[in-house]
Amino acid sequence: MTQRVVDREALVGVAIAGGFGIGWVLWAASGLHGGAAAAVRIAGVVIGAALIVASALWRQRTVEPGAAAPRRGSQSMFRSRGYLAWVAAEVVALVVGNSLLGATGHGEYVAAWTVLVVGVHFLGFGRLFVTMFYWVGAAFLVAAVVGAATGAATGSRPDVDAATGLIAAVSLFVAGGWGLLAAASSGPD
Repeated sequence: MTQRVVDREALVGVAIAGGFGIGWVLWAASGLHGGAAAAVRIAGVVIGAALIVASALWRQRTVEPGAAAPRRGSQSMFRSRGYLAWVAAEVVALVVGNSLLGATGHGEYVAAWTVLVVGVHFLGFGRLFVTMFYWVGAAFLVAAVVGAATGAATGSRPDVDAATGLIAAVSLFVAGGWGLLAAASSGPD
């Protein structure tokens, strides 16, 4: 059996998408009640965990020892200056924006602001790394608009949490699945 090289960073990205997808699902479920909340939690945790486990298993079986996919640069995406700068800016924007929302009595928009900031950070990643990030960023911006519109219409934090969290989670799960499909198409023969 011939083994082809698989981008290990892409598989790490799949695991990250699964983990953060679980986080967004739990945030969304906090805005739901009863059976809907339970169903969303269970489905989201199962999907996210499946992405994490599949990514780990795929990494173990697809590459020869010491093999790595060719990179566009000499270093890992996760150690690049661009990545670190975007993440630092994201953290600052999240802390400052969410603090201001709380201080001004607009806490119902925390999820919408958070998804907006994360969406912008994905757009930055699209410019620096892989175009797939543009799609995830666009989906997160849609989630921000939907969340803000929901907040404006209902004034309800649970409604905003549910709307933004569900769209963000589904976006990450789709991106993770897309990453696994890409790995499968370049994996072992």
